[in-house]
Amino acid sequence: MQYFSQGTGLAIWTLLLLAGFIGTGLAFHFSSKREWTGQAMAPAALMALALLFLAVTFDFPGEQAGPALIPRLWIFCQQFPKQASL
Repeated sequence: MQYFSQGTGLAIWTLLLLAGFIGTGLAFHFSSKREWTGQAMAPAALMALALLFLAVTFDFPGEQAGPALIPRLWIFCQQFPKQASL
């Protein structure tokens, strides 16, 4: 996972997340639930951003309670309620 935390790997990871985000939007737009597109895109954008931040934290120094802990804790606290509600 360290490959996706910087350079070319991060660019590839960003493009994959962007493609997934656009694909989610198109899937909702062309489905029978078209009116829910905006309600689905807000959580999808936050999830994609959280996954991008998570990938960046793998390049941080590895300590038990180091600098990588705070972004990962924020990501967990942000994503857990969304995952539980789905």
